[in-house]
Amino acid sequence: MNIKINKAEIKIFQKAITSIANLSGEVGLEFNKNEMLLKGFDTSNIAVFDLKIKNGFFSEYVLDKDVKIFINLTDFSKILKKAKSEIILSFNEKDNFLEVKTGKDEWQITLIDNSYDTKKLPELNNTGCFEYSVEKLGEVLENALICSEDVCFVSDKKSINVYSKGTLNKFNTTLEDVEIETQIKGKYNIEYINKFLIDDFETCKISMDNETPMELKYDIGNLELRFILAPKSMEE
Repeated sequence: MNIKINKAEIKIFQKAITSIANLSGEVGLEFNKNEMLLKGFDTSNIAVFDLKIKNGFFSEYVLDKDVKIFINLTDFSKILKKAKSEIILSFNEKDNFLEVKTGKDEWQITLIDNSYDTKKLPELNNTGCFEYSVEKLGEVLENALICSEDVCFVSDKKSINVYSKGTLNKFNTTLEDVEIETQIKGKYNIEYINKFLIDDFETCKISMDNETPMELKYDIGNLELRFILAPKSMEE
C-alpha cells in the first residue's frame, strides 16, 4: 500500500480525521481500490461518523490488495497536524504498523490488533433537509449554550426556529435565509454538534424529522463526511 496526500489537501484531510478523533480514539480504517473508509460510533454510542474518501482525492493511491486495520486515531491526528509537506501512508503487514512520512519525518503507528469489524450504520429517511453556513451555525450554538447544554430545532414549513431553555434563561432565534417545506422538531446536545463543525467547510447539509436523529454532512466531491446524532426527548 502506498498512498500520497499532496500539500493542498492535507489540511482538509487532517480536519476530517481530527473531527472523528474527537468522538472515538480507536477506529478501523479500510482501504479498497475505490476509496478509503472510516466509520463507526462514538464511545457513548450517541453519535455516528462515516467518512468516505475516493481514490481521486489522493495524489497517489496504490494497493496490492484491500487493507483493513485498527489504529489509534488520536495519535494519527496529532501526526497529521505536524505535516508541512506531502504525506505518504504505507502499511507494513509483517511488522504490524502504519507508516506515516512527511518530509524528513517518519512515524510508525502500531496497530491495535488485526481484527476489523465492519460497522453497520443506521439508515435515515429524514424529510427535512437544508444547507446552512458552518460559521453561522457555530454562532447560533454558542448563543444557545449560554442557556442550556441542549438546543431545539422547530420549523413551521417556512422557517426554522432554534431555541434553548435552561432553568432561568431562554434563547431564541431564526436561521437566516433558510426555507424548508417539511415540519421538523428535534432536541440535540450542543457539545456533540460543535464537534461535528469543521470551519474549513463553508456550508454543511443538515437533515432531521420529527424527533429523529440529526444528520450533518459535508460533501466536496471526492470527500464525503457525515455525522449522525441521536435526539433527546423534547419533554426533558
